[in-house]
Parts: sequence; C-alpha cells; structure tokens
Amino acid sequence: MVYCGKPSKGCAPCRAKKTKCDRSLPSCSQCLRVGRQCTGYRDEQGLMFRDETTKVMRKAQAKTPECITSPEEVALVGTSRKPSDGSSVVHVLPELSHILNRNPSRKIEDEASSYFFHHFVSKDSVITASLYDFLPAIYHQGIGQNDPLPDIVAATGLAGIANISRSSEVMLAARAKHTEVLRITNAALRDPERAKADSTLMAVLLLGMFEIITCPSPQSMLVWAKHVHGATTIARIRGRCQLKTELGRRLFLHLRNQIIIDCLQRRKSVPEMITDWNDVRFQCLEDDETVEPRLVQLMARISNLRHDIRAQGGEDSVTTAKAYAIDADLEAWAASVPVKFLYKTVPHHDPTFLFEFRHDYVSNWIASSWNSYRIARIFANQCIIAWLTPRSQRAPDIALALEKCKNIQNQMCDDICASVPYYLDNGPNFTRDSHIALKASAGFSVLWPLYTVATAHHATAARNAWIIRQYEKIGDQLGIHQATALANTLKQNREITIWDRDPTRRIDEREENEEW
Repeated sequence: MVYCGKPSKGCAPCRAKKTKCDRSLPSCSQCLRVGRQCTGYRDEQGLMFRDETTKVMRKAQAKTPECITSPEEVALVGTSRKPSDGSSVVHVLPELSHILNRNPSRKIEDEASSYFFHHFVSKDSVITASLYDFLPAIYHQGIGQNDPLPDIVAATGLAGIANISRSSEVMLAARAKHTEVLRITNAALRDPERAKADSTLMAVLLLGMFEIITCPSPQSMLVWAKHVHGATTIARIRGRCQLKTELGRRLFLHLRNQIIIDCLQRRKSVPEMITDWNDVRFQCLEDDETVEPRLVQLMARISNLRHDIRAQGGEDSVTTAKAYAIDADLEAWAASVPVKFLYKTVPHHDPTFLFEFRHDYVSNWIASSWNSYRIARIFANQCIIAWLTPRSQRAPDIALALEKCKNIQNQMCDDICASVPYYLDNGPNFTRDSHIALKASAGFSVLWPLYTVATAHHATAARNAWIIRQYEKIGDQLGIHQATALANTLKQNREITIWDRDPTRRIDEREENEEW
C-alpha cells in the first residue's frame, strides 16, 4: 500500500466527465439530472494506499534471509534508550546512511508506510477493524511539511517488516528513521502552535507503538509509558476544545484508552482531565451510545482504587467495600448493554485450544470493550480476595464469599481466552504465512488481556502454556516483539519489572494476599 495521493471522491461518471460530484445518496445530483446510473463512491482510504506488503516482505527476506535481530542490535539507535556499551548514536549513523543510500529512501518509506496502513489503518473486514481508521485525515496533510507523522508511520512500518522478515538491515533503517522522528517531534514540541497539532499528538502516540513493536525486553514498556505521559501533556495543552471536532474526539478516545491501560498496569490514579472529558462526551450521547464511556468510568474507578490500596500499603474494609461496589456496577453494566453489543458462544473444535467454545463478536471494538470489562472485574475481585483470604479460615461465610470471588475471576480469565480465536483465528490452519491475512492490530488487541490472565492469582499451568503459545505466534507472525518478550517472561515465571518488582522474583513466589 504505497501512498498514492488524495483520490477523487466522486462517482465514476462524474470523474469521467470531470464534473463536480456532490456525493449525494443514493445517487449524486449530476447523474439524476442527466438520467444516468450513478455507480456510487469509492473507498477513499483504500485508494490512497496501494498494497505492496507481500512484495516488501519478499525483498526484505531476499536481502537477509537468515539474519535475526538481537536485542543488542535493536538497542543501538534511538534516544529513548542508552547504548549498553556507552557508544554514541552518532557512531552508528554512518552505517545506517550506507543502507539508506543503497536503497532510495523515498521508495523504502512508501513501502514501509504501505505495511503500516495495511496492518493498522485499512478496514477490509469487520474482524480486522483498524486501530487508526481516522489517520488518513491527518496523514496526507503532513507530507512534505516537516511533520513527524509521516516519518513515524514509515519507521513503524520498517520495524514491522524487519521483525517479520528477520532483517537486521531493515531494523537498522527503522532505528535511523526513529532517530529522525525524535528530532522532528522535539522541534514541533518547541513550537506552541505545532505542539497542539493533531499530527504531533498522533506522532507521539505512534512513538509508543514503535516501542511495542521493536521491544527487546519488557522494560521497554517504561519508554512506552513515557510516550503516553507525553501525549497526555499535549492533550492537556490542547484543551477541551479538541473535543469539538470529530478528529479531535477520535484522537482523545485513543489517548484515553492508552492512559487507562497505563494507569491500570501501574496502579496509578487516572488524571482528572481524562475522567472529566469522558463525562463531557458521555452527556452528549444517546442511551445506546453510552455503553463504552460508562465502562471507562468504571475502569477509572478500579484504577483509582488500586492506586489508593498501593498508597496505603494494603487492603482494608473500606477499600474492600469499594471493590465490591465496583464489581456490582460492572456486573450491572454487562447486563444492560444493547443487543448489538452481545457476543455469541460457538463450538470450537481445535485440539490446541483449551475450551470447547469460543466467542464471536460483531466487531473488534466490541470484543475489546468486553475484555476491558473482564480485566476490570479481575482486578476488582483481586482486591476482595486479598482482604478475604486471611479471614476465610475462621468464618464459613467468608470462605463462601472468597470462593465466589475466585470463581468470578476464573470465569473472566476463561472468557478472555475464549475471545482470542476471534482475533487470531488460531487453529490448525494458522500457518507461517498467516500474517498476509491477519493484521498486526489484532495482536495488539490481546497483548494485555492475556497478560492479565497469566498473572492473575490461581492461574493454571495449562492456561499459561497456551497463552505463551499465543504470544509466540503474535511475535513471530505479526512482528510485535513485545509479545515475544512477554512470552519469555512468562516462560521464566517472572513478572514484568515495569511494576517496580525484583526482576528475579517468580510469579509463584507471591504472598496469597498480594496483587500482581
């Protein structure tokens, strides 16, 4: 999908006649006036980018068929990490320039951008609904304007191609482009007007995505978290007026979701700006449109509660009561969703799958919302379990309540696992070439739900072994190295150090009343 410029939006007869098309439905006015058949309107997004992903893959693999990028190589370039040997970024740049000089840079960047748009923007089916279907509205404005967005799109695309084709040469080019993006972005942030631009905010968010794709270890998530924090600062500078445009609202919603993930993972309180603006949006929606913002309110509550528990050093009767209330509200949310939001439980006859049934959803967005609900309930019940466990041996009623919470948590874990086939279609036909049909965005959607399951209390060895296999598929076939790092972490039975843990500490060494 090479960028082909902004196409004409008109119908075929108007384009042929070079007349202005008003794109009315079901037929444009020009066709109605002359009595001709209106052919309808083209997919503007699909025409802006020509799919050349397979060709790019073949070229990259032909250059370095057996070359695997090591973590040490990946960490050579980029101001987001310090080189482990003390070498300067400048020492590596001549080699990168040599690579780029051998290959016309514009051609490489177009092909890398095509990879990114194929995996994260284009919407060729419901199951692979894109993460950034709004991006073309920003992207074409920044080309040739010293804007960081086209460059970070190219850098991220290069990184994805490098991972799938196992090309250290392409990864070096991605790192070089990433360094250039950091320079351009920093320059934009020093300009009061450019700092508030849609493209600047989007570029900072994609810098976080670059870290997830290139991740040599779980600790690189700290860099991702810093980019989320930077994007939050930009959103605060932009102010509430950004919610007045459709594009501004879409950017805010994406940032809001990233912030919620970061806060839940790190037991941080959600910034008031996020909850306040979410409430503003909530008030402007019809009843059937409030499903998702209501869920975000509940996720913010459980994140804030986890922050409070951490700050005070543990659970007490007050925090346990709050956790019970949040869990009850989450259960009520699930019972109140409209019919179009429901999912189907269908048989799944795959010997590698843990369960006999899987979940099918109407859309990727709905599936992700349900998994967010499940994560929130896992955390809420974990707070309750931590308080009830030391008291359960002395009181039968507390023991029954504890067992109920464990059952809820296990059910939520099972339901998250049952959603994975919807995203990945991981059955006997999931082969090495599946990345051509799958989208990397599907892998992004299950990274943290699966980690929540794997690190929940009372996780089973069989379930975790299956989760490790899913991570290996995502890393190997979709080019998301964060998944590979997570798989390796779980294999060693250790926790991610982003939560300020001892990196040598094993998951099964936790105390019974301790949260992950």
